[in-house]
Amino acid sequence: MAFSDDPQGTWNTYMQQRRSIKQIQGVVAVGLSVPNVMAYARRLSPGMIRELPEDVGGIPLVVKETGSFLNMSYMNYPPSSPRTTVYRPAPGGISVGHYLGSTGTHGCAITDNYDGQVKGIGSGHVTYLQWGNMVDGMIGDIIVQPGLHDAADAPGLGYLERGIVVPPIESGSAKVDAAIYSGDFDMEVIGIGLPSYAARMEPGMLCGMSGRSGMKRTVLESVGAIVDVEGYGVARLEDVAITRDGVAIGGDSGALLFDNWARSLGIVAAGNSFGSVVCEAVETEFELGVTFGFADPHLLNLQDLPSVAGFAWAPLLVGGLLVYYAIRSGR
Repeated sequence: MAFSDDPQGTWNTYMQQRRSIKQIQGVVAVGLSVPNVMAYARRLSPGMIRELPEDVGGIPLVVKETGSFLNMSYMNYPPSSPRTTVYRPAPGGISVGHYLGSTGTHGCAITDNYDGQVKGIGSGHVTYLQWGNMVDGMIGDIIVQPGLHDAADAPGLGYLERGIVVPPIESGSAKVDAAIYSGDFDMEVIGIGLPSYAARMEPGMLCGMSGRSGMKRTVLESVGAIVDVEGYGVARLEDVAITRDGVAIGGDSGALLFDNWARSLGIVAAGNSFGSVVCEAVETEFELGVTFGFADPHLLNLQDLPSVAGFAWAPLLVGGLLVYYAIRSGR
């Protein structure tokens, strides 16, 4: 059952009170999990723990120390791979970028509701360059494939058509970090075939990602999140989801997140080692005027995909507040 339909009002309670948690000094994100509200802390301190409540309108509060969430252009890029070469037509899950130098992932093909044409969708901070204090991109700019991190002489794929401006935090917030562009596209996504329609994300969902770094599985930890993202200044994303681990790394911005039925869940926007931030596909459809999916739902086996290892969470009860610290376990 979707939280928005919860007869006990869990979703409504959270939405009414999430900003009171987010405004506490040092809280970089807040989201609704099961059965908790999650507060993500840059760095835990005795003062923060004293200020945080034990519950939010009766919903237990859990705190995780994660550090800052970053625009993924500020994260380390893995080495080149088969996904960083030239593809024509271009399937989802490969390297893409803006001619000025950015590199991320071509998420997938979509249908443009305005003209009925098949276009491509990727991260706005990679392909639109209108994010925070960065205002470098313009409609009509050349989109290259692969991105320039992977090929200094990358050929053009198409042209930027429109995108969502993500303003600096002092000027507002955004729900979507995405842009669409023209080009020669394969409607399939590497590893899943034809993606299906957009579906809402819910905490606890097993999901997969097909990005520049490859195929991986993860679990959605929280939804309806407010996240402050550092990069070109600081920007705020709202009504997004956070995964339980850092499934996305540098170059995965724009990658498609999907569920076990190949339904389109969202587009990767930001992250760190402990969680990735994903913009809702349903919200992206509304904001950009596009439609995800070219097939009916079909069963995938996400358990076969590699997961992200490297740390474990150590729970500690501080007063009545449950706090989680990350313990590195190596890779």
